Amino acid sequence: MLTENDVRCVRLLSSSLAVAALTVVVHASQEPPFGARPDPRAPSRLTVALSADAASVVPGRSVTLRLAMTPAAGIHVYAPGNADYIPVSVTLELPAGVQADPAVYPPGEDYVFGELKEIVKVYTRPFEVRQRITVTRAAARAAGSALTIDGSVRYQACTDKVCFPPATAPVSLTVPIASAQGKAAPR
Repeated sequence: MLTENDVRCVRLLSSSLAVAALTVVVHASQEPPFGARPDPRAPSRLTVALSADAASVVPGRSVTLRLAMTPAAGIHVYAPGNADYIPVSVTLELPAGVQADPAVYPPGEDYVFGELKEIVKVYTRPFEVRQRITVTRAAARAAGSALTIDGSVRYQACTDKVCFPPATAPVSLTVPIASAQGKAAPR
């Protein structure tokens, strides 16, 4: 026959096993932090294309770089200016003698975030970030016949149900260097 102490031990053990089993079931059914892990074979959640508004760079004159970005269907990325969110950000790796103005981002669209009803600024449709650069004569001489600008776009893509880990898309553009008269230098 079981004593009262034995009954308490059995109940405690049963409760502990039930909690452990429930923890395993809940843990196994949860998605990883920030949602599903991205599949490297999956298409990009944000496509990025870098171009210039001129066919060549003239030393001493400004040229505007354009980063055309398109979120995939059902995806939004955060616009700059939202506290506590990871916005789209452009970083250019500029050669010495190339100066850049700050990047100009378009206004984001209002997005009502979940049950909190928090309004944040996002991009859900194609948008363009612009950044003006100026190449000095010394930088043009050092570059030779063409100037290569590398950089990256950092963003966090989300659906209405899950946010994916932050991602970085590399960008690169090679632009011919023109003479002061505006003609491309010979190669």
